[in-house]
Amino acid sequence: MKKLNWDSAFWGIDVFDAKFDESINVELGNRYLIQTLFDQSDLLDKIDKEQFKFIETKITLKKDLKVKRNFNEKSFRSIDLNDLEQYKDKFYSLFGRYSRFRIFPPDKVNEFYYIWLQNSINKKDDTNAIGYYVNNELAAFVTFKFVLDSIHIGLIGVFEDFQRKGISSELIAYVENKLSGNGLTKIRISTNSFNLPALNTYIKNGFVIEEIKYWYYKYKMD
Repeated sequence: MKKLNWDSAFWGIDVFDAKFDESINVELGNRYLIQTLFDQSDLLDKIDKEQFKFIETKITLKKDLKVKRNFNEKSFRSIDLNDLEQYKDKFYSLFGRYSRFRIFPPDKVNEFYYIWLQNSINKKDDTNAIGYYVNNELAAFVTFKFVLDSIHIGLIGVFEDFQRKGISSELIAYVENKLSGNGLTKIRISTNSFNLPALNTYIKNGFVIEEIKYWYYKYKMD
């Protein structure tokens, strides 16, 4: 079982990542979170006995990078952190409802995703970001990184005033067109089974389900 130092510092409790088939072998304090992700239903009895709680189903989808798609290239540019300032309190409304971190207070969940985007803009942890602008106003963004032969999309966010205009599909088309090549053959994205709008968007854009796994938590926050 591995302690996640950045996560522990951010959430203010000891956060551990455990393999689903290993025992808990550290001394736990009064505040902790143990997370495990697995895909084998025959281990559910063991998880239940360890008093883990089901949090969400993680669905990973993939698409082959083959056909070029049309998109409005002029709307995309690097994100200025000053443009992001007006949205610093809007990230819970974007991601909190479906987040596996919703066991934490909304303001911390909001901050988590805000920092994720900031770090992506600054190209930390091998992650990148691009913004979608409407009349010079930041309307949406997508974060991504390169893993072996694939592009992995992390976050897709469309701010409230610009939703239901097909911008999510534009963001996906940008990643497909601008970043394909150089040995990259696939694009992957993950969401959860509760987020039906996202699932429908990805399937509409040609993604198919690659794998399904399950997040379970064991935690104490007294």
